[in-house]
Amino acid sequence: ISTTVDMQDQFAPINILLNYYQDPWISLNKSPRGNQEILLLNYRDVIAPLNPELGKEKNPLSSVVIREAIGYCLDRDQVNRVVFKRQLDPPNLWPENFTEENLPEFNPKKGIDMLEKAGWVDHDENQNTGRISSSADPFQDGTSLTFSFLIGNTRIDQTSANIYKASLAECGIDVIVKPAAPEDFWNPASENSIFKGRFELAQIDWAIPIQNPCPLAVSANIPSEENGFVGLNFLAYKNDIVDEKCDELSETRMYSEKEKILAIIMKSINEDFLLIPLNNHSEAIVSRNDLCKINTDTINGLSAIEEINYGADCID
Repeated sequence: ISTTVDMQDQFAPINILLNYYQDPWISLNKSPRGNQEILLLNYRDVIAPLNPELGKEKNPLSSVVIREAIGYCLDRDQVNRVVFKRQLDPPNLWPENFTEENLPEFNPKKGIDMLEKAGWVDHDENQNTGRISSSADPFQDGTSLTFSFLIGNTRIDQTSANIYKASLAECGIDVIVKPAAPEDFWNPASENSIFKGRFELAQIDWAIPIQNPCPLAVSANIPSEENGFVGLNFLAYKNDIVDEKCDELSETRMYSEKEKILAIIMKSINEDFLLIPLNNHSEAIVSRNDLCKINTDTINGLSAIEEINYGADCID
């Protein structure tokens, strides 16, 4: 009756699906489900990066100003156009009833203005080197905006990362791309793992919509030796409001109350720029329209049915 298709790196099926779409008995719908590329900015005050030469006395990414400026310096549209042939959707982390009002659009001028006002200067007029701090309290003068960037090792990951690297360079933010194979990236025992926290920037793909962000945000889920480096708060994010409200959420049973609590949690996370969404890989749903005059689209809830006993005279 219906099925889903992963469109992330399989462009050949698109033309096939669009040809099917010409058949009046077949519909092609976009699912609200999919995978979201997310940029993670490490919250730890001090990081032991995979590139030892990038060690800093205090991590600039702990500053919300730096995190927001990075958001303005990410050219998502170019990645969508060059790498994915404009097949991706705009960023969207949360369910439809929660908005992301402060999601920065690509605006390098605004990113540069924010950095300069905060005391991060272009000391050598060279885009290939990161800006440095000059009276950018509380950071020591000379602290550099050069970061390690942990990504997967696929061709798509690396091509996308190089585009982001170039757009960040426009703002004076330099990144050194560090690809890691899946067996390292997601292995808590590996030093290259996202669980070990030795990255400064990292890109992950995450199932969306994120109905409950607490596993990614509560301080109890920070990977550590105590929990075997398996917590999902990869960024070591700490926010007392989020911790308190996530505890309330786990004890709440009424849906209406859960929505109110989630709104507070998501507002805090958005204001701190904890998760910066990049591009959205939606699932496409192909469905039959001739099932007893019922259109099995994403709205009526029948799109996930895989088998049904419809009787001898049901299909026209």
